Amino acid sequence: MTTILIDMDDTLCDWSALFEERYALLDPSYTKSPRTVYEITTGRNLEFAQQVLNDPTFYADLEPLYGAFEALEGMRAAGLDLVICSKPTISNPTCASAKFDWLVKHFGSYYAKRLILTLDKTRVRGDYLIDDHPEVTGHDLPIWQHIVFAASYNRESTKPRLGRWSEWRKVIRDEPILNVPGSIVERTDSMSRVHEYCTCGGGINTKSRAVHAAWAKKHQDHKD
Repeated sequence: MTTILIDMDDTLCDWSALFEERYALLDPSYTKSPRTVYEITTGRNLEFAQQVLNDPTFYADLEPLYGAFEALEGMRAAGLDLVICSKPTISNPTCASAKFDWLVKHFGSYYAKRLILTLDKTRVRGDYLIDDHPEVTGHDLPIWQHIVFAASYNRESTKPRLGRWSEWRKVIRDEPILNVPGSIVERTDSMSRVHEYCTCGGGINTKSRAVHAAWAKKHQDHKD
């Protein structure tokens, strides 16, 4: 079964819109313009930005993005394994619990029970990660393929893109393509690195074996 990891902020919910609205109330000199960088505090008054981010009501008041619930229900009906994978704002005292409650309210308990909160998404197993962040990095080399959920600040990314939720069938396949730019095989330049990656961190799993076998066959064919 194909597992889809799905981000929350600016992927399932309109995080930026609420931030912009509340930030403008604190900073009268602020003029809204399209973001060109992911970090939302860039070019802003840091004190005001942190005040918005740490507001205990912020995460509870977010609105879902248009078509998100319908898309997830479509994926679920298609037999895909869905996991909500979100990075909490640790300085916000209610962020973690609010994310769970938000999913119950807007998407239902089925999705709330499939929530994983983590500060490092590279440690979470899956076939795809749908996330607005243009570069999701961490301790591990991820085994998932990153699909960028489109936003003004990730236009330069060359990774597969999901422009709107209604188009999910165009980018989700039964199995990720291993040799696309940014995938495990494309980023690995030696057999030893692939072998090391597939055998460390808890042993070889089914996906690791598949990656290892695909890499080995590809390079054996080149030798022959």
